[in-house]
Amino acid sequence: MSKRSLLRIALPILVTATTALLAPTASAAPGPDATGGHPGWATASAGRLTWGSSMSSVTAAGPFAAWAVGSQTNENSSSEGVVLRWNGFSWNEDRAPGLPEATSWHSVNASSPHDVWAYGRNGQEELTAHFDGLRWRLVDLPELPNAGHYGSRAEIAAVHGGAWLAGDRWISTYQDGRWVTTDLGSGHNILDLQALSSRDIWAVGGSADLGEQLQPVVRHWDGRDWHDMAPPTPGLRPVHLYAESSDDVWLVGDLVPWGENGPEYQLWHWDGRDWEQVDAPLDELAPRVLHGDGRGGLWLTGDPDGFESPPFYWHYDGHDWERVSGERVDDGQTQAYSIADLAPIGHTGRLWAVGTYSRLEGEGRSNSYELIQYSGR
Repeated sequence: MSKRSLLRIALPILVTATTALLAPTASAAPGPDATGGHPGWATASAGRLTWGSSMSSVTAAGPFAAWAVGSQTNENSSSEGVVLRWNGFSWNEDRAPGLPEATSWHSVNASSPHDVWAYGRNGQEELTAHFDGLRWRLVDLPELPNAGHYGSRAEIAAVHGGAWLAGDRWISTYQDGRWVTTDLGSGHNILDLQALSSRDIWAVGGSADLGEQLQPVVRHWDGRDWHDMAPPTPGLRPVHLYAESSDDVWLVGDLVPWGENGPEYQLWHWDGRDWEQVDAPLDELAPRVLHGDGRGGLWLTGDPDGFESPPFYWHYDGHDWERVSGERVDDGQTQAYSIADLAPIGHTGRLWAVGTYSRLEGEGRSNSYELIQYSGR
């Protein structure tokens, strides 16, 4: 979220659509990877938008309902927001009426095919939009004190009958046609949000006062109020979380300040009573996102360890980690793959992944393009 959706849906069947604007580049489920392990990640769409394009968020709500958002470069060499929609056969630009103009979209989340929320920017203006199954509608955001902003790292989460938006020091909820905002105070920086239901919502980030060490922020909404949860360890800045339930929460973050060799990442698990650090191959990638596989396992990915390497994903079955390769877009001409978000496809154990990659285009030049992949597990 949805990256947060728990709906059971069938595996989308990828077929070539000659009339589609963004037809998948792969038309069948991926086969075993080069190591002989379980199936890897295949490309559904890549490089169909203009140069400078990237996808930042993805959500799924049914076999014919998934959305991915990001930005591309228009004919005036300016950024414009992009919303792509999966119709069960191909990814296409969403043409539903009412979608507001934006320079970029940062986050999207769906509770159903008829309840989708997106957050983005149009220049310096922050905006949200809601899709009801037929059309998009701009939903005005509340005016934050002191001209505050949620920021480009803000996350939106759809719940039945409303939405939650969190970023910087602000957590806002939209219910019954109006926003209610919680101010966490100066120094807070919320970086991720997940809603399991309207009474079970998690938010993580960091908090630091001038001259003091950064402290992790882990907050839980129980339907009535926000509660501070016990932090994993001092100095950890959680950057992403995945909550299977109130007693099964994962988060990954970096220790602040960074050491001489750059950031040190850690993975932690909450069992409802205590936090436990879990060994993970975090020295091989800069982790950006993690998500459950719907079957008790965990996926972890981010920027790969080598500038020219293909995308790759780590899978954890509760005991061991396995590295799973992602498909290159083409041979020898692409590099700098980066996955920004994951979204489960029901309880099938399969997921969507979105991000970006660079294509070498001669004379030392390269341009970035959007990437959408799906797991074959």
